[in-house]
Amino acid sequence: MLGQKPLIVSGDSAGTIRVWDLETGKQIVKPLKGHEHPIQSLAVGMLGQKPVIILAGSWDDTIRVWDFERRRSKAIQIGSHCN
Repeated sequence: MLGQKPLIVSGDSAGTIRVWDLETGKQIVKPLKGHEHPIQSLAVGMLGQKPVIILAGSWDDTIRVWDFERRRSKAIQIGSHCN
């Protein structure tokens, strides 16, 4: 919910996150880009009825923590590559 608007958050195979108004079906913010591979998991942290963070896990072995208001993220490496 954002105020009284029901929201849905989606992640796609290009690594992009979108936030939708569930009633109108329209995106309410510009797409959030930062992952290099498909999104595999999402979670939204709320403060009352206001989304404050979006957590996104991707096949690029990172979790991004998105500040919903500023539309900025910080990547946290969760995997390692071995030769």
